Amino acid sequence: MLTVADISGAWQKSHDTVTRIFVDEPGVLRFGHGTLAEGRKYRRRYFTLRIPLSVFLRVQERLQLPRSSSERRAR
Repeated sequence: MLTVADISGAWQKSHDTVTRIFVDEPGVLRFGHGTLAEGRKYRRRYFTLRIPLSVFLRVQERLQLPRSSSERRAR
């Protein structure tokens, strides 16, 4: 299992960037709670991510794949 800090150091990206990449990725373990409504106020979300090596490798490969020419033209 990898932490966000492990990956952010390896990729030289910020903690927030790595969290955004992995937060909704299938297979990532998320401990804690999301944003909670308390009356008219909200409590900040607190959670910890643990990323299995297989998920890390899958995302890394997906981010490194060059897009095909047809995908580039569509943008």
